[in-house]
Amino acid sequence: MFRSSKHIYAQLVDDERGLTIAGVADTSEGMQIEGKGKVARSFAVGKLIATKAKEKGTLRSFSTGAVISITGA
Repeated sequence: MFRSSKHIYAQLVDDERGLTIAGVADTSEGMQIEGKGKVARSFAVGKLIATKAKEKGTLRSFSTGAVISITGA
């Protein structure tokens, strides 16, 4: 997750293979923001990145400090 002064971004990264699995921003196609402000945009980014993670077959996630790691089978 990254938040600039204007936008919010999220990426799923496979560190073992060095690949970006999926990435979204609050300006991405398919983004459905309900409400106004940073909280509504970040919630929508979270929902869309979770949907993409499920589509890619990601099984579980864990957080270490400010970094969220996603692992799959």
